[in-house]
Amino acid sequence: MSIEAAEGYIELGLFHDAWDALEDLEPAQKTMPAVIRLRLQCALGFERWMMVETLADLLAQGEESDREGAARAYHLLVVVSLRVKRIETAKRFVAKAVEAWPAIRSEIIDDPDLSELF
Repeated sequence: MSIEAAEGYIELGLFHDAWDALEDLEPAQKTMPAVIRLRLQCALGFERWMMVETLADLLAQGEESDREGAARAYHLLVVVSLRVKRIETAKRFVAKAVEAWPAIRSEIIDDPDLSELF
C-alpha cells in the first residue's frame, strides 16, 4: 500500500482501510509528518479522542501547517470535552491549542459552542 492509497480511503470515509494502508508502510515512513496527519484524520473519523490528542501532540512540534492542524484537533477536543461536561479537560485543550498555534485564540473565543468557558 501507499500514502496515496491511504489518502484515497480517507476521502471515501474508509478510515479503517486507510489505517491499514498506513500500517503497511515501511517503518521509516510511519513517522513522517504526512503519515501522522493522515493518522490524525483516521483517529478523528474513528472518534478515538485519546489517539487524536496523541497525534496532535506530535504535530504540535512540527511546521506551521502541522501546528495549525494540531490546534484545530485540540479545538475539536474542547468541544467534545464540553459535551460530556469535562470543563477542566476542555480548558487544558484550549491551552494546548493556543500553545500549538496562537492564531487560533480568536476562533476559540468566538466559537459559540465554547461560550460556557468564557
